[in-house]
Amino acid sequence: MAVLSPLTTDPEDLTIKTKLPNALHFRRGRHYARSRNMEIELPIPPLATDNSKPDWLTVRKAWWGAVNLVYSSANSPMRLAMDMRITGDSDIIMAPQRGNSHGTVALEIGSVTDTVTEEEWQTFCQSFVDMLTALAPEGKLRPHWGKEWV
Repeated sequence: MAVLSPLTTDPEDLTIKTKLPNALHFRRGRHYARSRNMEIELPIPPLATDNSKPDWLTVRKAWWGAVNLVYSSANSPMRLAMDMRITGDSDIIMAPQRGNSHGTVALEIGSVTDTVTEEEWQTFCQSFVDMLTALAPEGKLRPHWGKEWV
């Protein structure tokens, strides 16, 4: 996407076009930087006392488990960002949210490519997956296929 100066471009005549995936998943300049990232999708289970409600404790455990993983080492390989989003159920066959009636929590970790070795990053990613696997029902943890996964 070209950068246009607001001083030389008439906003009335300005039309910016982009492909749909870029428009839906656009991060201001983030996609230009070389980085490593991995995202895992974890189903939100029902509350033990009421199957009609989500168990938010699992979401909190996933978030704080990732934060603790980062701070467990003074030289953590995650040097860019961590984010989380919650989505609803989906009927799309390949969607990681499929069949998760209480929703899905997606956790993503990232790092700058040249700041960690491949081995450091893979080890960190495996620890991240292991932590989330302990929270997920067997076979229900799913990767975001467009991103790295271990």
